[in-house]
Amino acid sequence: MEQKCSNQILGESGSVSEKNEQIEVLKRIIEEKEKEAKEYYAHRAKLEADFEKYKKRLDREREEWTKFANEDLMKAILPFIDNLERAISYAEETENFQSLVEGLRLTIKQVQQSLNKFGLSRTVSIGKPFTEEFQKDYLKMEEIGSEKERSRLPEG
Repeated sequence: MEQKCSNQILGESGSVSEKNEQIEVLKRIIEEKEKEAKEYYAHRAKLEADFEKYKKRLDREREEWTKFANEDLMKAILPFIDNLERAISYAEETENFQSLVEGLRLTIKQVQQSLNKFGLSRTVSIGKPFTEEFQKDYLKMEEIGSEKERSRLPEG
């Protein structure tokens, strides 16, 4: 088989030493290509490993960010819990429900102000035209009928 391939590549004419020389050249070329292929494979394996490390690092950073983001939100919520507990205690002691209602209103206002700091705000949208602003909120919305129905936010 090797002889047949060599004859096809080198042709039938030529001395044995010329053919052996050509065979040696071809063997060196093959060795170089094999070495090159191994280098490419090693480089690909290194890139693959680096990419896996990168993905793990991103996961760790995302976890860390979420932990600290949640921590800030939790710290912001604690005062509201305290205010609600105080309002309930005061209402139980004095049976002054008007004060309880007023305390709850103030606490709700504080919650809204705090949530605004986190980028959340209250919007009135019932019966309003559907805009791109609300698109993110409604991406998960189930099919609700015709295009006309989907062009307006649902009421109630």
